[in-house]
This record gives sequence, C-alpha cells and structure tokens, in this order.
Amino acid sequence: MPTTIERRAFSTGPNEWAHVDFTRRLYERVAGLGGGKVCELGGGARPAIELALLHEHNLECLVVDVSETELAKAPTGYSTLVGDVSSAGFSTGAHDGTYDLVFSRVLAEHVTDARQFHANARRLLRPGGVAMHFFPTLWWPPFVANRVLPESLAERILLRLEPFRVKSGITGKFPAYYRWCRGPTERQIARFASAGFTVEHCVAYFGESSHAPGKTLKKLNAAWTDYMLRHPSYLFTSYATYTLRAA
Repeated sequence: MPTTIERRAFSTGPNEWAHVDFTRRLYERVAGLGGGKVCELGGGARPAIELALLHEHNLECLVVDVSETELAKAPTGYSTLVGDVSSAGFSTGAHDGTYDLVFSRVLAEHVTDARQFHANARRLLRPGGVAMHFFPTLWWPPFVANRVLPESLAERILLRLEPFRVKSGITGKFPAYYRWCRGPTERQIARFASAGFTVEHCVAYFGESSHAPGKTLKKLNAAWTDYMLRHPSYLFTSYATYTLRAA
C-alpha cells in the first residue's frame, strides 16, 4: 500500500493543535476497532484514552511506562506495566502478539534505542495490527536546540515557555534524543520497514507556535509554515503522526 502523506499546519486554532489532532485520530481508530486490545507505550501519569471511551468500545488497555512513580499518578482503573519499551528484554508476557493497536504520544523522542523501540511495538501486535506514534521531529529549530543544549538549560527554557509544567510533576521535562524522529523522508520510511512496518499514513505538521514567543518570531513562524505547506521539505517538519501497519 502506498504511503499517504498529509501536510498540515501545527495549528489553525486551539482545536487543531498537533497533539489535539493526534488524539482525535487516535479516538477515531479506537472507535473503529469494535473491541479488542490496545497498548499505550509511555502513558505514565496521563493515559491518552479515557476510561469511559475504553468501556464504551469494549477495549482492554495496557498502559506501559518505565517509571513506576509516573504510573502511580495515573487515574485508578487502568491496567499498568512497568517496563523499558526500548530495551531488548521488554515483554508483556503472554500478551505479546495479541494487540490490535499499539500507540505512543510524545514518547519516541525520549527513547535511547529507536530501532528496538519500534521492534518491540511490532512484537506486541497481532498480524496486521496497527501502531500509531506522535512525536516532535528534527530538524525543527527549537527541537534541535532542545537536543544540543545541556539538559538543565533546555529545561529552564521549556519551563519559561510552558509555565504549566512542573519539574517533577505529571507534565515534567524528560531528556529528549529524537532518534528516528523525522518527517516522512525516504530514509525514515525505510527505518520503519527495517523494524517490520509499512507506513500507511503520515501527517507531516509544519510550524510550532508555542515555541515562537513574541510577535516577530510568530510572524516568521507563520510565514515559514505557509511556505512549507506550499513547498514541503519533510526534513523540516515540526511534528509527525505515523500510522504503521505490521508487515
């Protein structure tokens, strides 16, 4: 199946921000499953799918996170598992190979071994199952800075731009490596193929207004976004949502 690439501005209003758009697409996918099993990787303190929606669609959901502390902050009612989703030893036991959908939300940029992470996601899925991942991408300038700056300085800048975050809270800052976090270039699609996936669909987002404080930067951000939508270079996406089919 050929890869479909959808170009999209990061935001045309609060209801169209990239993370909101991803959640809407995730919910549409979940609603179409008609029951089954889903697994969120890196769900931590804030699982993406509300319990009411899981019950409505007769879904089993496992939330995985490397931090037992973060999982303990999640609302009561989710099945949870402490594990490093980028390690060779990661497993959900007898549930491996049985999930209809495996997904992650702003997790992929934090994993240290991207190939292992995606191979693990593939191993969790039943034949023909689907993985969905949403993450920021290089080489969008603010994320390049986040990658190369010392972690303590990057955190101070982020907390200034996004004061709702708390260093040790449920929206804390975690180290970011951006391995395999790219727009839908040929090389990126080949990476997913090496982990056992075909790329069915990619939303390539351009722009990122929350990291462009001040009128001048916002104007530059808007102009660059408009140019990229008309003349896309997938080396310069700001975020991406991938829908991957287990090959």
